[in-house]
Amino acid sequence: MNTSPLVITNARVRTLDGDRVAEMVAIEHGRIASVGSSSDARSWPKAEVVDARGAVLIPSFIDSHTHFHRAAVLRAHFIDLDQESFDSIPAVLAAVRERAGRSPKAAWIQGDSLREHRLKERRWPVRGELDRAAPDHPVILRSLGKHLTMANSLALKLAGIDRDTPDP
Repeated sequence: MNTSPLVITNARVRTLDGDRVAEMVAIEHGRIASVGSSSDARSWPKAEVVDARGAVLIPSFIDSHTHFHRAAVLRAHFIDLDQESFDSIPAVLAAVRERAGRSPKAAWIQGDSLREHRLKERRWPVRGELDRAAPDHPVILRSLGKHLTMANSLALKLAGIDRDTPDP
């Protein structure tokens, strides 16, 4: 890894400081150390110099678009149904049954990111199937994108949802 400074000259550097446009950026140890005129590049005699040939440089940041919730909490506490091994309803129900078998009675069983198009049956698990897989646990499974939620009877009961609940 090169640790020498980098100087970019002959650029149109948008500083976001009003209408100020600089010509040079010096980067040292992975951070912007100086922004100024091309003549300021002489202050960095040991730097690698790149001629931007008039290109525009703009401030930016890297957004890797991670979802901390998904990466940490979800994977630690939910069944991650986004895995390709969940290719059928029996595979999904087996995971629910396995999680219920190692969870205290009445503990919530939650799964996330189920994809209907990956399931051989091309449909979602239904309440009765979830009831049979974990009769003593409330079960909630969410689709990829969280636009659809499947629940067993115990989860619906605990949420106060029954046949008389108005359609929202």
